[in-house]
Amino acid sequence: MDATAPLLQDMTPGVLAWSAKATSVADIERALGRIWAVAPDAAVGPDGERHVVARTSVLNFVAVAGSQEAAARVLAAVGSLTGRHPSRTIVVEPRDVEGPRRIEAEVTASCMLPRGAGAAICTETVRLRAGGDAGRHLASIVPPLLVHDLPVTLWWPEDVPFHRADFTALLTHAVQADRLVVDGSAWRGDGLAGVRGLAHVQAASGIAISDFALMRQSRWRDALASAFDGPDLLPYLGAIRSISVEYAASRTDPAGTNVVRPLYHAAWIGSRLGWSATGPLVVGPGGRRTAVLRRARGHVDLSLVPVPSDQPGGATTRVRIVAERRGSRLDVEIMGRAEAVIVRFSRDGGATVERVHHAVRRTDADLLAEAVESGGRDRLTSEAIRLAGEIAARAEAGA
Repeated sequence: MDATAPLLQDMTPGVLAWSAKATSVADIERALGRIWAVAPDAAVGPDGERHVVARTSVLNFVAVAGSQEAAARVLAAVGSLTGRHPSRTIVVEPRDVEGPRRIEAEVTASCMLPRGAGAAICTETVRLRAGGDAGRHLASIVPPLLVHDLPVTLWWPEDVPFHRADFTALLTHAVQADRLVVDGSAWRGDGLAGVRGLAHVQAASGIAISDFALMRQSRWRDALASAFDGPDLLPYLGAIRSISVEYAASRTDPAGTNVVRPLYHAAWIGSRLGWSATGPLVVGPGGRRTAVLRRARGHVDLSLVPVPSDQPGGATTRVRIVAERRGSRLDVEIMGRAEAVIVRFSRDGGATVERVHHAVRRTDADLLAEAVESGGRDRLTSEAIRLAGEIAARAEAGA
């Protein structure tokens, strides 16, 4: 079926939906035009009331998915946000980029008819498979599909080709994205090249960035702050001597496990306290990585410690912090659980105080909603990414 073929209509109660297929960018626009030409101005909802039907996009989502699994992940997350952020969503799947040029697109428009007062909420989705040079030059095929004068969020759910010119062209020139959304925990290898690339893009473009790997750690950060929230404990923040972050690693290749999440723990703490990297992140026996960070009065020993696991995804399992001040020592331990984060701390070997912070793990849809709703560039995120990139850059120099 192409853009001139009959439209397929979804007859699900409470939903108006049409779909078509297209084989060129021009066909995609024609398909959308035909869909809205046949859409009614109003429709009866499940409550028996008539509701206005109209295009209601408030932003453009552009996602570049390197696999069918990534495309499905994007569509599921964006679909769950329909009621809050109706959008035109463009999911591009580069395929066989060295083969012949081809474009295959599935074009869908759908409207949810509410119960009660209000207009129908309508969204548009283009799932586009681009082969040959079309897959290599996304900057030429995506811009014509955007709704002009609406903000653009560019989501790269898997590895991001920071080093390629076509990525830069798409991000800063072609779509002039307002926000870049990534997931550093999904990058191949140890992920450090991606951290360097992300920090470079942030410094060079000034674009707002949301990294799911960093956003997921908010529950850890709240728990950590609680360990220093008393007037007698707060001074220890300026006297942290060491940080050790344990993470789930491959039994056969611990050094090859993604370390973005454990690195972000150290980078977030360090960025809040004004630390900087002073030497290379060195890989030692068993994949353990160590580095020295500079603080105002002294230094901090950083260790990223792999823990062999049957689920080696690089997820943080434990953070240990040691602070020494005027002959006194504070030990802090933070551990993650399914629906909670546990904090334990003791001073000078005394009684251990334990606090439990209940916090559910957030889905892609939760994180995507937060990214979209966060507005412009977030200073705390920017500083954490900057320091993570600085530590990762030291790793490159010391390799």
